[in-house]
Amino acid sequence: MTNPEYILEFMRDNDYRYFNVTNSYDVDTQKQFTGCELDEGIRRMERFLKNSTGFHRIKLYQTNECNRQGRPNERPQIFEVSLTGKEFAPKDELGVNGANPSAIYPSPSGAIVGVDQYLSKHEEVASLKADLVRLQMENQFLRDAHARELESMRRDHESKLKEAKDSQAMVMQGLSAMASGMNLDFLNNK
Repeated sequence: MTNPEYILEFMRDNDYRYFNVTNSYDVDTQKQFTGCELDEGIRRMERFLKNSTGFHRIKLYQTNECNRQGRPNERPQIFEVSLTGKEFAPKDELGVNGANPSAIYPSPSGAIVGVDQYLSKHEEVASLKADLVRLQMENQFLRDAHARELESMRRDHESKLKEAKDSQAMVMQGLSAMASGMNLDFLNNK
């Protein structure tokens, strides 16, 4: 969790004036993509941080360029913040990178998680993310293998079907030749 004052300072230092704020369910709660000065963007963010409570994910952007679907072209700087209404505390209580080490923050699911507990789970989270990536790669490999196998079976089926049609045509040609020969023999015998 990041201290709101650190977010404002980060915006000011790195010229991030556009932002998108989502709640714990990743639903947009506030967007700022209209053209404005840096101070105006920071003022709007500060007003949001002072007047809001709950868990939020803040995505900061330097430009307001969006693609046709309305999604920003730029990769955002993402911060997670838990707002209780008491965030603007004196600077001496803040820890490294704007984190408040003595704070207890609610998680998106509603449980209360201490910073120490949150930080101790990084190894487990990293392990789970590595497992997820491995499983996604394995899934993609199996999908590709399945697609290759289906394509091979389709080609085999088409070649066997063509062979069957060719042999059927040969049999029909032979039968018609025999039938025409029998008709001629039948007429010649009369």
